[in-house]
Amino acid sequence: MPDREGITPEVAQAILRKLLASPHLSGSRLLSEFLRFITLKTIAGETAKVDEYRIAFEIYGRAPDYDPTVDSIVRVEAGRLRAKLREYYEAEGRDDAVRLRLPLESYIPVFESAPQPAPSGAPSAATAQRTPLRVTLAVTLAAVTTMAALVPFSMRSIDPRTSIAVLPFTNEGGLAEKDYFSDGLTERIANQLGRSGKLQVAARGSAERFKDLGGDVRRIGQQLHVDMVLEGGVRFAGDSIGVSTRLYETHNGRRIWSSEFNRPAAEAPVLQDEIAKALARALQLGNAGSGRDRTAMGWTGDSGALDLYLQGRYLFNSRKPENLRKSVQLYDAALKKDPRFAQAHAALAEDYVVLAANEDRDMSEMRALAKQSVARALSIDPTLPEALLTEAAIQENPDFAGLERGWRAALAANPSSANGHHWWGLNLLAAGRFSESEAEIRQAQWLDPLSLHIGANIGAVYYCSRRYKDTVAQERRILDLDPHVPLALLLLARGYEGLGRYPEAEAILENMLRTDNSAGVLADLGHVYAVSGKRDDARRMMDALTRMARTQHVSPHHLAFIQTGLGNKSEALALLEMSYEQHNAGLAFLKVDPRWDPLRGDPRFQRLLHELSLDK
Repeated sequence: MPDREGITPEVAQAILRKLLASPHLSGSRLLSEFLRFITLKTIAGETAKVDEYRIAFEIYGRAPDYDPTVDSIVRVEAGRLRAKLREYYEAEGRDDAVRLRLPLESYIPVFESAPQPAPSGAPSAATAQRTPLRVTLAVTLAAVTTMAALVPFSMRSIDPRTSIAVLPFTNEGGLAEKDYFSDGLTERIANQLGRSGKLQVAARGSAERFKDLGGDVRRIGQQLHVDMVLEGGVRFAGDSIGVSTRLYETHNGRRIWSSEFNRPAAEAPVLQDEIAKALARALQLGNAGSGRDRTAMGWTGDSGALDLYLQGRYLFNSRKPENLRKSVQLYDAALKKDPRFAQAHAALAEDYVVLAANEDRDMSEMRALAKQSVARALSIDPTLPEALLTEAAIQENPDFAGLERGWRAALAANPSSANGHHWWGLNLLAAGRFSESEAEIRQAQWLDPLSLHIGANIGAVYYCSRRYKDTVAQERRILDLDPHVPLALLLLARGYEGLGRYPEAEAILENMLRTDNSAGVLADLGHVYAVSGKRDDARRMMDALTRMARTQHVSPHHLAFIQTGLGNKSEALALLEMSYEQHNAGLAFLKVDPRWDPLRGDPRFQRLLHELSLDK
């Protein structure tokens, strides 16, 4: 720390606290950890430990053999951090007398006085230089301390309490047919908190692992990376609904708030608003989640429409095709009761997209319906996060910058959307922006730490960037937790194939084929057979795919994988062109998947990349 500037560790820590609590950084866990790490090391006088390797290892989970000349994630993230700091000092921090700056040539932060415009009648430069900087620091510290005084005492520390998990509310009445209501209430509260932009909210998938389990909130906090845990219970008695809520601090397990709510069943929408308002007050979120004009927030005042919607969400979350189709019917019924129920329009659009993906259908069949529902949702609430996210997922924008604007808007609407960070990370992966892709997927993993699917996709980044050893190591970690994660098994096999360890790749895929006779597994196995010289076995996989195509949709790109492995470039390109005509989603990674490398020099392949806007 530059003592000549009069910066004490206490002042530096106060400035750090203020930065971490700002909206510019509070929505990005990894950037916050980056800033915290380099600043605390500097405050402690350990600047020798602030380097690219240690940041990559400590913050971004890189392996001990990390090579910064190959992987530029720290440099990319440092650029993002500098941009966030600039945004902060151009907005809420514009009056800060002392500023933290990250120099371009270093990862060691510096503290310096803010540039001051010289007003008329200002003292000379010589006089200004004699003004003790400690005086201006005192003003800054006073401002920071005033802000800290507004935060509950239990929330004060270098690590501000800015994260929460909403555990599934329990159905305490024993009425199994009412589970959908307690699940829907949980989702509603979590979405409102995430939409506030003031709290990082653990993803539903990870929080749901603790349903009906209870347990030590300190352990839950550690596993979900959160500072607070909200739990509750729902009781049904005749025509009334009662809800109990309890908020805990995870660092010490202390209950910091609790409340009881009761309403007639016909007033269920009002009940949800009442809980949201009380929780917003308890968390000092101002108007966030306060239930102001619920229709403007995409919600409904019709209890019948709400009930149908909640039943639909309950079925949708199972992801079973038959339940997805039932949920479409329930959303339609809800919208007949309240056509301005924007959240139901958004849910309907999401349902169409997931149905198309789960049934390996031509995406164009569902895109028109999804677009229609998204447009209706956004005409009612232009900032509805769920609608913005689906709109970004289905947009067909030949300009990647336009695509990026859509995703950024969706993430700005709800920075705690694990799906948003995950899906945007996959888009960045398709574009070959590997470091940014990994950063987004790791942010999704932080929000949804128990999602093995997201963890497996970190290995997808490694695979597409030809880091095959890292791919194998990552997928082994996932499979140590659950040996039956399909994506992890596929990526482990691809990693082995990339390393030339064909027998190990074959063994994994042949074992998968016994329980998962899908087009993807057949294509992967056929490609391994082809590149390892087992041409007859590769053709056998092609025959199996051809037979499968007689009864269900099989994307031609699956066959193209095997033809590429066999060296039949013309046949492979013809199949890829056919897949393009069918708008198959599997072509998204045409630019980065190593298995297409033998085709990259062909003009027909380059033309496909251009048509898919992947050549920029």
